[in-house]
Amino acid sequence: MIITSNTNNKLKILKSLFDKKNREELGLFLAEGQNTLKELDPSYILEIFVAETAYSKIRAEIDAKLADNHKISLFIVSDVIFDKISDTVSPAGLITVCRVKEPQDISSGNIAVLDRIRDPGNLGTILRSAEALGIKDLILVDCVDIYNPKVVRASLGSIFALNIITCSDSSTALKVLEGIDIFALSMSGQSIYDFTPKSRIAIVVGNEASGVSDDFLLASKGIISIPMAGKMESLNAAVSFSIAVSFLENNKGKDFFELFK
Repeated sequence: MIITSNTNNKLKILKSLFDKKNREELGLFLAEGQNTLKELDPSYILEIFVAETAYSKIRAEIDAKLADNHKISLFIVSDVIFDKISDTVSPAGLITVCRVKEPQDISSGNIAVLDRIRDPGNLGTILRSAEALGIKDLILVDCVDIYNPKVVRASLGSIFALNIITCSDSSTALKVLEGIDIFALSMSGQSIYDFTPKSRIAIVVGNEASGVSDDFLLASKGIISIPMAGKMESLNAAVSFSIAVSFLENNKGKDFFELFK
């Protein structure tokens, strides 16, 4: 059966999940596109909505998820109706409804703290980098909603590979980080290439415009920066995160604290 009405109850619920309030109330979120579907953990998928003409092209990927989780419901939607409900300018023909992942206890590795990251693309890219570079735990402080469709799309499924703890403010985050040395990534600080960590740390990456907040700067054991050549004065938040975390994760166990005695 093909859904041909925009007033279909299932579609009403799906469309409501583009709103953060409804996502929080229902504990559900949306993931769009074939590439995202490939990376999704099937145990978190509840429903798959696919455009009629797209179904034959991506049926293999859909069938693979259905085989892994027999509880997934599949709905085929007419192309005209699907185009009206998609969040993208060029709909990929597929939207997945997933349940949110509950945060777990923090592991023993380095922790990334994201302080007021507002751009969905930046946050999604940071999530992908975190997974690729070996970070297991992220603390998000007053950031754009982690389940914003644009964040999910940019992260390509990394949401399920990471332990993500969301905090509404810095004081809550600092309580979570009690006993862990905090280092802030800022434009003015000790070059990150001059030292390496000998134990786990929490590295704070700040807002795209204003940087790391005063609360985290005051709580930090030290401030570190990425040296830049030429006339460049700053880097994109996602780029800064990737450079810093790549260096730290590849230099574990070495003396990091001598510069801050």
